Amino acid sequence: MSERRAPARRSSPSGAPFTLGTVGTSGSSRGQGGRLSALVVEDHPRVREVLTKSLQARLGAYVVQARSVDDALAHLEAEQFDAILLDVNLPRVSGLEALPALRARAPRSRIVLMSAAGGPPMAERAAAADADAYVEKSAGLDAVCQAILPPR
Repeated sequence: MSERRAPARRSSPSGAPFTLGTVGTSGSSRGQGGRLSALVVEDHPRVREVLTKSLQARLGAYVVQARSVDDALAHLEAEQFDAILLDVNLPRVSGLEALPALRARAPRSRIVLMSAAGGPPMAERAAAADADAYVEKSAGLDAVCQAILPPR
């Protein structure tokens, strides 16, 4: 198991340091046709669509959408993703509660928890849950896009 450090930066299950918000780009080619692949798990249709279009436009990512944890788990049965962007506040099962099941199905995916609010306490909970990163939606689309990329 990785060494525990301050919640703002620690080793995650995927081996990358835990980050808050923004990280550097890796330049590696993966996913569909060499593109970064991402699974966006968000229950609000408008937010899900904005996130999807931003990842596609800004990162050239191949993006699949899920509106619930159940949808996400079903997608992970069919394919793997470089990154999973996971909303904390989902119906029935929260992103924090779902993280172990998602990690078990996608051990190499970079899992980024996101929330509309939460601040440092939520970042600490995300780190304790073995998320690779945490980003607040209010940080903006650039921060969300950067958070799914592994640090260099």
